[in-house]
Amino acid sequence: MLFFKSRAINVEGRITNWMSMKEKGIVYYYPMIEFTDLNGQNQSYRADERCEGRPIYPIGSKVIVHYNQKNPTNAKTTYPK
Repeated sequence: MLFFKSRAINVEGRITNWMSMKEKGIVYYYPMIEFTDLNGQNQSYRADERCEGRPIYPIGSKVIVHYNQKNPTNAKTTYPK
């Protein structure tokens, strides 16, 4: 992850929704992230991180998106503290 972030483009994004998924009887929530890349194109992706029980952050929360310029859907997220 550290190598990825050192080569990534960093922009502000936001949580636009939460996707729920049930696994072995436990409900997990994955944030849906949206951002605008340096070419002005809107991008969105489902983050890999998940939380159990209920979403941690409200929809609209700002995050930092670290993305690969050649493949904007290859992205990682830094959340507010």
